[in-house]
Amino acid sequence: MDRLDFASQVLPFVSSIRARRGNGLRYPFSRQPSGVASWIIAWIVSAACTANGFGQAESLHERIDRHAGHVADWMVGVPLAESQSLRRLSLDLRNVVPSSEELDAFAADASEGKWARWVDRFLADPMYRERMVDWYDKTLMQRRPYQHVDRATWLAYLRTSVDQKVPLDQWIRDWIQSVWWNRSQRGQQRFFLDRGGDSNAIARDLGRVLFGRDMQCAQCHDHPQLDDYLQIDYHGLLAFVSASSMAEGKTTDDKGAEQKLQMYIEKAAGDAPFESVFNKGVAFRTATRLPGRTEKLETSLAPDGRYQAQPMSESFAGVPAPPVASRRTLLASQLDGNNRAFAENWANRIWALMFGRGLVQPLDMHHFDNPACNPELLAAITDALIASNFDVSSVMREMALSKMYRRGRTIPLDSFANEHSVLAFSGQPVEAWSQQVAVWIEEEKKKEAIAETEVSAKHAMMDQASDIWREIQRERVTTRAELDAAETAFQDTHKRWNEALASANTATTNHTNLTQKIALLEEAATKLEQAKTLGDDAEIGVSIAATRTKAEALKGQLPGLETAAVAASTARDAAHQVREAERSKWQSIVDRLQPVEQRLGVADQAFMDARSQFQAARRQSAWHSRRIQQTQRLQQWMHLSREIESFQTERLRLAQSKKELEDQLVVLGTKQSESIKSYEELRTRWDAVVATKNELTAKLGAVLSQRDQLTQTKQSLIASSALLSEPTSIDGAVQALDQSIAMRMSQMDIMDNELKTVVALQAQMESTVNASRVQLALHEQLVMEHQSQRQQIEIKIAETEAGQGKLREECGLLRTEIRSDLESQMAIAVERPLSPEQFGLSMLMVTGQFPYYRQVARDELEKQSPLPADANDEQKRERELQATRKAMDTLQSNVDGFATLFASGVGQTSDEFFASPDQALFLSNGGSVYGWSAPNGSNITSQLVQAAEPNQLARLLTWNLLAREPNPIEQEWITSEFTQRPPETKPAIAQELVWGVLAGVEFRLYP
Repeated sequence: MDRLDFASQVLPFVSSIRARRGNGLRYPFSRQPSGVASWIIAWIVSAACTANGFGQAESLHERIDRHAGHVADWMVGVPLAESQSLRRLSLDLRNVVPSSEELDAFAADASEGKWARWVDRFLADPMYRERMVDWYDKTLMQRRPYQHVDRATWLAYLRTSVDQKVPLDQWIRDWIQSVWWNRSQRGQQRFFLDRGGDSNAIARDLGRVLFGRDMQCAQCHDHPQLDDYLQIDYHGLLAFVSASSMAEGKTTDDKGAEQKLQMYIEKAAGDAPFESVFNKGVAFRTATRLPGRTEKLETSLAPDGRYQAQPMSESFAGVPAPPVASRRTLLASQLDGNNRAFAENWANRIWALMFGRGLVQPLDMHHFDNPACNPELLAAITDALIASNFDVSSVMREMALSKMYRRGRTIPLDSFANEHSVLAFSGQPVEAWSQQVAVWIEEEKKKEAIAETEVSAKHAMMDQASDIWREIQRERVTTRAELDAAETAFQDTHKRWNEALASANTATTNHTNLTQKIALLEEAATKLEQAKTLGDDAEIGVSIAATRTKAEALKGQLPGLETAAVAASTARDAAHQVREAERSKWQSIVDRLQPVEQRLGVADQAFMDARSQFQAARRQSAWHSRRIQQTQRLQQWMHLSREIESFQTERLRLAQSKKELEDQLVVLGTKQSESIKSYEELRTRWDAVVATKNELTAKLGAVLSQRDQLTQTKQSLIASSALLSEPTSIDGAVQALDQSIAMRMSQMDIMDNELKTVVALQAQMESTVNASRVQLALHEQLVMEHQSQRQQIEIKIAETEAGQGKLREECGLLRTEIRSDLESQMAIAVERPLSPEQFGLSMLMVTGQFPYYRQVARDELEKQSPLPADANDEQKRERELQATRKAMDTLQSNVDGFATLFASGVGQTSDEFFASPDQALFLSNGGSVYGWSAPNGSNITSQLVQAAEPNQLARLLTWNLLAREPNPIEQEWITSEFTQRPPETKPAIAQELVWGVLAGVEFRLYP
């Protein structure tokens, strides 16, 4: 261990000692250190003070920034603009946005140490005290309605606590063990009273508020989802308040009139039995037990010795005396820096107050499966809180001084992401970062494996210790059941003894009173006789006789009363003997119970020690597991971005291929057109040849037909010549027919030659046409193939684009999750809404309402009690505090309206952002916000109306309301709204703009 590591562990201890000494307190030991002890302490202080290498102790804000370095620089939010940081600081320390005067003064301050001075300035502001009052109120009461304690009483108590700078732990102890039997501490009792005295509701909220453990589901069984929440934890906490209840007390008001008030009274309590609804018949018993700690075994008091003998002074009438042993006081005694879980819970709550979320989040879910996002940082804050004696202001100041506090929401990695949340790798450091991420995951997996081994070993040890503890618990349960029966029997005999004692006292009193009465009568008779001797008086004689007669008559009653008194005393003594016999039985069982409880205490300590070790191991394992999951999301984002780049490369390749195909299709289209044209020309020529061939064939056929007819006619003539007497008359006709036939034959030869020529041409052209047809078909096939390829490419491009779109969507979701992870790691600022109180107060501040009422309050106070001319700073601060609180009280109903509309609800532990129709109607139609936005005095709307230069308008609006400079679009649009409309509309435009910004999202969000 090096000096720095050693110092980081011993420094809280040393700081605690130094803080105690600085406050005039003694060392937390039975005697002051001396000798070797003093030397050791001096050496530790020296080592701690030189831990940072500069001879000075490391401040908390330096430790915060050192422990904040577990996230890589490229994943850490860049610092906010200064004005935005001031807005954040003002909201956190004062519950309101800064005024325009403050923003201007802050911007004009260029001196060194500016930020620290403004932190101190806001901490000294009266609104800081009201901020703390608001925090205490909501943390304890969660906006519950005022039922048994009125607002004025409650606020007076909280304000007094804040004004007196009561340390946080002391303040908590005060209200837990507050006096309940009279009105002196009525305000402190509100935590119990306004929960109606419901023990289970109170136990749940004690666990939640004090330890950050909402164990409601462990009331009837071990928590079904959180292994760290056991039923014994819940009932151990319930035991502190289970016997308390509401009761009615009587008092008088300032005018002396009788009043009845509900009291939350505490009764004597034992350890009540309980069992799991999932394991009926297996009973447990417990006295008080803080979560994760051993049971506080208490001394067994006899049933008749558990209450103080007399009611407390100034006690309400009708309210019983308090118990001898107060469990609420016992609870309070354990709430200090020695209770690590208690201190850690409040350190986490203070962190959440300043940073918008806890290092453990949710705040009420501290358990081993939900470890702190930065365990070392939480330890440092807790150590500092303890060392400061729970001085919340000093811890908040250090948090505000840290660089971590001023982080924004933009990280260096964002500059490498496009509008689709896709990271660019080419030639960028993202590639190197992705390699780092892979290394981190492997390292964390190795650590997780080691941690899991440790978890298994510690779990086995805890189970073994638990078995031993449960076995002794069974003995304890059995013996305690006997003790319960003995107590019941004792209470019965004690009741009978009380009745016998009352009877004996009555009988003795009656006998004593009669004896005294007789003695007084006889004494009176004697005095009368003495008076008679002074002068004869008949009336005195009559009185003497009557007195003597009355005394003698009463003497007759004495034997009966004496007998009754003796009988009553005898019955009393008998009842006393019976009661004492039962007391002896009870005591004998107590004596048997003590060694069982002693063994139980040892087993309980072993069980809690083993459980603590198991919790630590499980917490460490869960932390590594969470880190792996978060880093894997980052790795997945990088992987998807790289895959999208591959998709993009493929899409470009496909687009190029598509273009090439389309170019080829253009060429093929041209060739196809030429082929079609050539084919059509050839086909036209071929058709003409075919037509010529057909025409020749038809002519040839006709000539052939004529030849055949002529030949047939010739043959008929020759056949007919045999029948003629002079055949020579036919010869001429036959010759003519021969000539015609010869002519037809000649024609046929010519036509046949022509036909042969045409047929040969047709055959030649048919080959050319077929070749052209084949060429055309080839071109058509190529076109179809290219078109098909283009279609396939288009499908692939569509698939690629769809894949890209899906991956981009996944990238967007992952980026959102990663931003949430970074918020949980405190690497970037948390996106959080203003609380309803901050929202309402900030509106009242920027519209001039709050400053107006504060000035009115100042004037009234000055009129009632003028400050002296030589008033010192303290008197001036006190007067400003009075004016601020008077204005706050005057405007409280307005702020309550915001709480009603914008809060998560009564009993909720946080104010999550949500939108509702009622909110929209309130902002748009309610009239309040719009009315506040009207020009009034020197508020922002009036400044806009009175601005001489149009180019000043946009800056006035955004600077005053949003603490930032306008962007170019805002500058142009706002300027045009004013310059392009009639001058008489300027007030209305200004009011609309102010109202629009106030009702918008940005005003409602932290920067």
